[in-house]
Amino acid sequence: MAFRRNSIPIKIFLIPLIILLSITACSLLPTSGDQLPRQEDAAENISQDEDQAAIDSAFEFQVPVSMGFVFDPKGNPISNATLQGEDSSDLNGLIMSSGKTYAEEWAVVEASGYVAGFAQAKQTKAEAYVFEVRLTHLTAAIRLDEDINQSMGSGDLRDPEIEVSFPQGAFNSFPVIAGLAEINPIHIGPLFEPLDNSQQLHLQRAFGLQALNSQMENTSLASGITLEIAIRDDGELTEPITIAAFDPHEGYWQVLPKTCTRKDETHVYCEVDQVSPLIGLFTEQEYLWMPDLAALQTRDGGQTGLMAPNSKPLSGKLQQSGECDGAVGEAIDLQLQSYDVIIGDMLKAGASLNSDTMAGLMNDYAGLAFGFADLCKNEKGKAALLQVLHVELALGLEFGDNWGWDPTGVTDKITELTVEIAQKALAEGKCLDMKEALNALKEAKLLGVADNPLPTNKDGETETIQEAFDRKKEEWSEECDLWEGTITIMHFPAGAHFGVENWTALSVNNTWTETHDIRISTHPKTQAITGRSKVTLTFPPIMYAKTGSDDPCDRNNFQAYYGLPSEHMEVSGNQQDFENPPDPENQIDPELQEIFQKYKENPQSLTPEEMVALGEMLENLSDPDNQEGTTTGTNGSPSPGNLEYGFDVTFSGFYDGTTFSISDLEYNCYAQISQFIHNESEEDEECVVDFEASIPVHNYTSYLAHGFYGSPPITLQEILETPADSTGDNEVIRGSEDFSNPRPEVGSYPFDNSSVIWQLIHVQNQNIK
Repeated sequence: MAFRRNSIPIKIFLIPLIILLSITACSLLPTSGDQLPRQEDAAENISQDEDQAAIDSAFEFQVPVSMGFVFDPKGNPISNATLQGEDSSDLNGLIMSSGKTYAEEWAVVEASGYVAGFAQAKQTKAEAYVFEVRLTHLTAAIRLDEDINQSMGSGDLRDPEIEVSFPQGAFNSFPVIAGLAEINPIHIGPLFEPLDNSQQLHLQRAFGLQALNSQMENTSLASGITLEIAIRDDGELTEPITIAAFDPHEGYWQVLPKTCTRKDETHVYCEVDQVSPLIGLFTEQEYLWMPDLAALQTRDGGQTGLMAPNSKPLSGKLQQSGECDGAVGEAIDLQLQSYDVIIGDMLKAGASLNSDTMAGLMNDYAGLAFGFADLCKNEKGKAALLQVLHVELALGLEFGDNWGWDPTGVTDKITELTVEIAQKALAEGKCLDMKEALNALKEAKLLGVADNPLPTNKDGETETIQEAFDRKKEEWSEECDLWEGTITIMHFPAGAHFGVENWTALSVNNTWTETHDIRISTHPKTQAITGRSKVTLTFPPIMYAKTGSDDPCDRNNFQAYYGLPSEHMEVSGNQQDFENPPDPENQIDPELQEIFQKYKENPQSLTPEEMVALGEMLENLSDPDNQEGTTTGTNGSPSPGNLEYGFDVTFSGFYDGTTFSISDLEYNCYAQISQFIHNESEEDEECVVDFEASIPVHNYTSYLAHGFYGSPPITLQEILETPADSTGDNEVIRGSEDFSNPRPEVGSYPFDNSSVIWQLIHVQNQNIK
């Protein structure tokens, strides 16, 4: 079957569809559309026993046949990712499927702000099928409003890592939002799948390209259109270079009509006739990116200490260091992925399963997974152990054969983590956490441990995971009316600097985003609302530089805006409670602002005394703790990587079944917006640094809470007042608004305009009118 454009169900990559828990995840609402009876109506309609039976029936669900873990490249869970446009992941990145195992077909997973990913499930503990997918964040996004020639690139636009040119007539209608990301091959599920022409080639580079129309639906290129793509490779790829797009329906890479050719010593040039989330470049060379097996297995050289694979569990001190979501956890997670890829390559090459090399490799791999599970007592740790079982079953090996591991050690650890996660979800879970608690039960059922006892409670009583859920669901049936959804705010950078003449953007496609994972629970009797949004801020550097100058030093002159967390903000993925310092909106010294404004207007106008004063004030304002978390380039500029931070926004109010009344949003931290300035001039025929500083220019709380300068252009209250429509048995509130920066000349935010897009679904309706 020929590859069909848009055959992959990529509905929305910036706004994931939050699917009804009552049908595909939790079955809280009968599929017939009948609503759960309120406790107060039970006596009027049915007996107490019949009422309880109705509640039990409403909470019935099929035992899932497979589950998946949805992570970003660093191993952080991704919530609200959708599987085939149906089931969605929870805050732990866990996604359940009651319909398909995905053992013979490819699961298509997509999430807001990420390129869609593909995965296949493998049999593991208790015949459960499990898959893991890593989604890559879009590194560039652009809004195409006019039918003119335009381009989109990632990194420094003077020499992008990858650049896509959209010719006139590329799409049949406008506007279109396009997104781009280069994908690390180590994160590609179908990495070793064949090409449809049977060539034996190796995938060297990969990228994803997606586009949405004005209805936020996947859109294809106009007939006969091809896109030109330039990729910087530093001369590594040798011709011929074959380009192919992965087809999940057929399970192979479909070779595209045109090949890639070398443009110059450091760039290759490709053409594609379709928009696809996974396009790869293949050559006859061995994998240029493949991890070094010898280095991974080195214990005395190359990689030592923590970073060396170790068959023993990690030390107790390390386990208590809280580094699961930090650099240590990230490094170990990367090593685990490296082992998985190396083993896959060896199997593809026909390696002997009984060799000492394979036994030693698996021994190291399993030991590292055990250590990671001790460090990460959560779904991340469990996923690592399940992945070991994937490989063990794929190899047909038993742990005791020749690599020294008892299989019960792995399965017991998986059971232990499953029980701990279920205990926390069922003991502490509120209405807003139903999804995580229900997934914990589903996971326990799939892994065959739902009847395992939980730890003894404070009253000295014990109950199984299933019994704890049965007790909890009665509470939920009486107290929880739930809405879920996503609000995505995109800030599109200005193409030209708003305060410096002839300075243009070098990274204009680095869109800043504020993503809200919204949960709203209303008590059916009191109509009182408990609301929470888990907010993720993504602030990659946005750079501006002087153009049209013959001065070689001007090439090194630039200004970059980027976001830093305040001392009260945690890196995304480790949510905690925080307190704001007093007056967080007024942390910048007025004198500093005045001198800085003068500097922006004319850097040469500052007196030596003012330059000294500016430097001293910047030094006093700088926060070493924040600066340590910022990676820099060779000249001190911020790296092009995304900087992500997360926090919670809470609110209260009332909902009578028709109308929402929402309180002011309560936020608990802010991000510091900084401007990094680097200026050079020529002296003795050399470029010397005139000025270099990182200047805090504003504190960013939440666009939904405070807008840019005071009141937000649209509030959560106004969003919830959007007329709801129906999708099946669901009420859905969806919409979008575009806004302009009211004061770009201030220079606090490097934006021309912003878009706010929302979608919320009534996932459990208690008929509270």
